Amino acid sequence: MTQSTGLKNQKDIHVASASRFLTRATDAFREENYPLAEVILRQFLTARPDVAPAWHLRGLTARAMGDNRHALEFCLKAVSGDSGNADYCAALGDVLERLGRDPDAVIPWQQALALNPKVAANRLRLADLLDRLGRNDESLKQYEWAAKLEPEVAAVQYAYGLALARQNAFKQAESVFRRCLSLDGTADASFQRARCLQELNLHDEAIDQYQDTLTRQPNRAEAHVNLSAIYRSLGNLDKAVEQCEIALDLQPNSVSALNNLGLALCDLGQHATAATFLRTAHQAEPDNPVTVHNLGVTLHACGALADSEQYLRQALVLRPDWPEAIRSLGNLYRETGRLAEAAALYHDAVERYPDDFRILGNLGLVQLNLNQPHDAIATYQKAIALTPNHSGLRTSLGIAQLLAGDFQNGWLNYEARWESDGSAPAKRIFPMPRWDGGPLAKVSGRPSRLLVHAEQGYGDTLHFCRYIPMLAAEDIPVVFECQASLVDLMTSLTDVDARLDLTVVARDTPLPETIAHIPLLSLPAHFGTRLETIPADVPYLKAPPATAEIWTRRLAGDGPAVGLVWAGNAERQDDWMRSCPPAAMAPLFEVEGLRFFSLQKDGPQLENANVEQLGPLLANFSDTAAAIEALDLVISVDTAVAHLAGALGKPVWVILGAAADWRYMLDRQNSPWYPTMRLFRSPELGDWTKVAGQVTDALRSRVARHDGGEFSPKC
Repeated sequence: MTQSTGLKNQKDIHVASASRFLTRATDAFREENYPLAEVILRQFLTARPDVAPAWHLRGLTARAMGDNRHALEFCLKAVSGDSGNADYCAALGDVLERLGRDPDAVIPWQQALALNPKVAANRLRLADLLDRLGRNDESLKQYEWAAKLEPEVAAVQYAYGLALARQNAFKQAESVFRRCLSLDGTADASFQRARCLQELNLHDEAIDQYQDTLTRQPNRAEAHVNLSAIYRSLGNLDKAVEQCEIALDLQPNSVSALNNLGLALCDLGQHATAATFLRTAHQAEPDNPVTVHNLGVTLHACGALADSEQYLRQALVLRPDWPEAIRSLGNLYRETGRLAEAAALYHDAVERYPDDFRILGNLGLVQLNLNQPHDAIATYQKAIALTPNHSGLRTSLGIAQLLAGDFQNGWLNYEARWESDGSAPAKRIFPMPRWDGGPLAKVSGRPSRLLVHAEQGYGDTLHFCRYIPMLAAEDIPVVFECQASLVDLMTSLTDVDARLDLTVVARDTPLPETIAHIPLLSLPAHFGTRLETIPADVPYLKAPPATAEIWTRRLAGDGPAVGLVWAGNAERQDDWMRSCPPAAMAPLFEVEGLRFFSLQKDGPQLENANVEQLGPLLANFSDTAAAIEALDLVISVDTAVAHLAGALGKPVWVILGAAADWRYMLDRQNSPWYPTMRLFRSPELGDWTKVAGQVTDALRSRVARHDGGEFSPKC
């Protein structure tokens, strides 16, 4: 049965008032009786096709029934009949969006707002549309205008805040979300404010705000995930793990929680467990580039290098424009000795992302490893131009300058290692000020004491402690804080200059009263050290006499005695560049007439009947110094023992990897720091066979020239 419209024939429409029929159609529309509204409007418009309001209402009716194709036709006729009506233009824009014709929808929405600028809802619709089209700046202006029109409407303010956050304007967004909280106090607004605080690195405030979010919405897993990320950035890894576990209890398949948990466990050194969680995340979302990347980085840490490279490459396939993944792949290349590939990758990335200072920093490091300090200097300078206050980059620039022999600028930039918490592994905070190099105040007629503190590894302490006696010339009493195993040895510094007033204390023990402090490796800058003014008088250390006597007796025998060290600290990230496989030392033992002694305490051991193991007998560096003094020659890779032998004035041959530390400079066979040191350089990374052969030939030549007199290899 056909539904009655109340219209008997076409004549009725002409006679009756148009307004009355439009009212009946409008009533039917409001009552959601869309078929009736459509019948009335169709018959009405057959007789009166020039009535724009009827076309507009028919368009709304068709849209309500899901017939967007006819809705577009009707809305176009409404606008054609009355282009000055904002509602008609807005309806046309809406239907075009529903049909997926976003670019075409922009103009009707703009026309609607030009006719009636104060409709916040329309501004939000246009803002959303422009945002989808990638016209972000235009979109943000519309959100801002809507927010000004409706300052007390939380939903409008919230939309504006989200738009600001999408544009990384987190400071403004945080302020907007704070206003949202004052208007309606929803968990969403609280969460978004916390996220902005997190992006602004206001960690304490962000933690408090996430806790507020969880008070309002206890089961919000995402808040726990973000808390875990903050705790991880603060180094509180236990809490980071705890928050991820809570998030996974709430949402077991949360890929972001699995990712964060994997990263936190990786930081804790639990790489295998971390990889398990990241594999689960990868199974859940195999095409998630973040998960693929994190899994690749973790497998790198696990030593699964082939798998790591596969995943890192896959991450770049999924997201080719991702600098972080490029850096991770470059790190893999570098740390596996593929320096040329790393350099090529970074050079290409610099072309694509010239403003990414991290890529420039990584390129600079590879250039240093390739013994290209001048190229590294130029690269670091470009990076610093992008981020002038980055202490890590300035420190690296200083190292490149020192390697190139530019001590004046090198020491200056090397001081940047103290300008941020992450710049130096042993940064300390003291109650007394940093010494500015000027005269110290006097107490009872005598200068106050200066604290000099060791800051890095054993080798650095042994290398640069030579500067402490130089302070005697300035009449400065010194308290020298160093590693506990060096304390006894360091007391011998007073033999260099009898005027030196020196107290040596172990790190982590109570300090005597001092008036100022200075890091040990800042003394070269204080004394203005240049290449030609390096204080190279040796020995400046000596073993305690009683200990020296014991070791002299212990190592007495027929034939020259040679001490060996082939491995450094395995905990160092770049140890693979300086530690020699024990097997590579085998040719040395073919040289007859020598007695070999291992000074190696840790790391891989050398199984050879011709080598006497002294490592277990060396309780501290005083023992090691006494043993070295009883030897005729020390052959070592770049370790603390090499520096100790040089400081003792003992002949020492140092086997260097192709990427030598800045302390050994470039292309030298001798050291400006140690007159008794001779340098042997590997021709390329990982090639220890050739350099060991060079050492063997030199050793055999020295033995051949030995005619029964003292065996003392010249450097």
